[in-house]
Amino acid sequence: MGRFDWQLTIKMNISLLRLVGLWPNDDVYKMNFYTLYATISTNIFISAHIVSTCLLALGDCNIDMLVSALMMFLGAQCDILCDDLKNLGSVFSDFNKEIKRCVRHHKEILRSKILSETSSDSLLNSF
Repeated sequence: MGRFDWQLTIKMNISLLRLVGLWPNDDVYKMNFYTLYATISTNIFISAHIVSTCLLALGDCNIDMLVSALMMFLGAQCDILCDDLKNLGSVFSDFNKEIKRCVRHHKEILRSKILSETSSDSLLNSF
């Protein structure tokens, strides 16, 4: 544990008493602007640290939600492809056109799966 700065505490109290008007106006007790600077800069540093921590937590949550939503979309696309393959031999469709469309759809799913695999570390840490 560090040393407590009594001088800074006393200077801050004297400054507060001067601001309120309860401290006598003598030349012995001159206002030190370093005390004001130290007080303000410490408060700004603490506030910036709190804000940056909140923003990092919010960003982490949003990235996790984005990855989860992309995985749900990928699962829905797989279900759509499965339904298309089940209905492949229907009476009113051209088999060659339908199979080509299903193959293209499958390639698109694989392409998005490759893109989503890069975020698997994020999913592993989150879930």
